[in-house]
Amino acid sequence: MKKRFVFNQSGFLLIEHLLAILLTSLLATVAVVLLHVIKEYNVNPNQTSQHEIETLTSRLQKEAKYADSIDVNQQTLLLRLNNGQIVSYYVQNNRLTRQVNRAGGEIALYHCQSITIELLNNQSAKIQLISTFGEIFDIYLSTFNLPLDPLINNF
Repeated sequence: MKKRFVFNQSGFLLIEHLLAILLTSLLATVAVVLLHVIKEYNVNPNQTSQHEIETLTSRLQKEAKYADSIDVNQQTLLLRLNNGQIVSYYVQNNRLTRQVNRAGGEIALYHCQSITIELLNNQSAKIQLISTFGEIFDIYLSTFNLPLDPLINNF
């Protein structure tokens, strides 16, 4: 008996194979680019970043701009604002802590081992922060004796 061959029409066409290869290559390209971007922006959470220091510096300079004077009490920076508030910065438990009128305790910077404050006069100071990883950051502050804007309550 002779066998007859039956052709099945449910196979893949060449175009379908090419589309599958194109789609796979596009996904692989996107994955490689994403892995490169993730690797480039990988941040070590156990290290003080330059962005954190720049943000802290900006905040300190903004507060100092509205201060009447800068003082030091032990290792605590005191900014006496012209609205009567006293903003203090000190290191506690490897954190730079900010308080207003000795109330609260906002964390201004993590991984801070110590703070050294050198008063240049009662209007300016040099602050040196040492991180728990041995990094040293210098911040210079100066008051401008500007009247405090009533719209700015908290910095």
